[in-house]
Amino acid sequence: MFGEYDISGELEPKRSVTKNVRRVIVNRGYDPATFENDVALLELESPVQFDEHIVPICMPEDGIDFTGRMATVTGWGRLKYSEYRFSFTQFVNCERLCVHDAVNFPQD
Repeated sequence: MFGEYDISGELEPKRSVTKNVRRVIVNRGYDPATFENDVALLELESPVQFDEHIVPICMPEDGIDFTGRMATVTGWGRLKYSEYRFSFTQFVNCERLCVHDAVNFPQD
């Protein structure tokens, strides 16, 4: 889903866009017992049309080390396994530990 902020209703001024997923690429380090490295890449069946409320992320150049720098994580997920899921997009800033911690996907 793109362009969505509040998943509990239809009150937002801009409409969200839903796309079908062709393939899910799971992080090699994902541990379903602990949810560690719970991140995946989604290959979509069709391109996303960008506009004022749907914009691409900015990717850094290769070789830049973000160790110790702050990063922003967003989503509707849970903070703990037993907690409820948020209706509004949540934002959290966290220190980036290592370049290789977050991205460990298979190379196709």
